Amino acid sequence: ALGLSMIFGTTGLTNFAHGELITFGAIVAFAVDGLPGEISIGGLNITVIVGVVAAFVVSAAFGWLNDAALWRPLRRRGTGIIAMMIVSIGLSIFLRNIFQYVAGAQSQNYSQYSAVTPIQVGPVQITVKEIAVFLIAVAVLLGTTAFLKYTRTGKATRAVADNPALSS
Repeated sequence: ALGLSMIFGTTGLTNFAHGELITFGAIVAFAVDGLPGEISIGGLNITVIVGVVAAFVVSAAFGWLNDAALWRPLRRRGTGIIAMMIVSIGLSIFLRNIFQYVAGAQSQNYSQYSAVTPIQVGPVQITVKEIAVFLIAVAVLLGTTAFLKYTRTGKATRAVADNPALSS
């Protein structure tokens, strides 16, 4: 949601393929998780952590390639926002079908989370994975907020979102 909001705020484009770009990262992490053997440090299995780091790196490269090959040429041509939204719908359908062909359409679990035992807290059951996801999400939100508020690039991004003509 944060990425979609930032893209819309700076470009005015609602990118309907944003979910598929996030899915690409999950598929990369799943592919690393599916490699033979496990990655461990001091007996601690960190295969999923390595997969997530690989997903960030490969997804960033895929996003850059996506922008360089598709969005930048469209922006240079002066393509209207409605036409770009239609392109994003087409990209969404294309990527979704590629992902289903390559990875399948069924739900799958990462190796470390296929048989997780929940923790009972009163009437609520919660897993270590859910706690980790929550903590990581909070850290990413706080980090992004600090980046946008205190760095030169973040201030420039906010300026573009507020008034593109003035900030240029």
